[in-house]
Amino acid sequence: MSRRNRIHAGVKALAVTMEEKLLLNEHKGLWDDITDIQLCKYMQEEVDEVVDAVLHGTDDEIQKECADVANFAMMLHDNVRRRTRQKEYKEKEKLVAEVTYCNETFMLIHTWDDDARTNMQILSVHAGESIDTPDIYDFLRDEVLKDLYKLLVESYCA
Repeated sequence: MSRRNRIHAGVKALAVTMEEKLLLNEHKGLWDDITDIQLCKYMQEEVDEVVDAVLHGTDDEIQKECADVANFAMMLHDNVRRRTRQKEYKEKEKLVAEVTYCNETFMLIHTWDDDARTNMQILSVHAGESIDTPDIYDFLRDEVLKDLYKLLVESYCA
């Protein structure tokens, strides 16, 4: 067997065991909210379990514990990958449009988050030059309510 085929076979076999273990623990949910440090701690605990399995366990137990280590490594890798993509997206944040409402001109920018199912999910649209400014929908809602209240008062007092 060539080196390349051996690598492929080893990675494939490990991936199958990793997925089996992940599916067994599907009830625990995803790892998005687990910190990098906590994932490292979990991984270290699993490394200790691999050593214990090597010293006292069966070959099957060793393989399953190795898959646990690999799963926590994958989770850490996935969190870092998503965070990196978010940073790249934020750096590419562009001016979407200029809108005038109530004699105010706003530069509309958008923010987004990575979503595995849709690839992108619009989170909000902000009025101003950064995501620290109010969400445009909140501003528009407040302005419309002010205008409606003003019209109501004018019609009531007329």
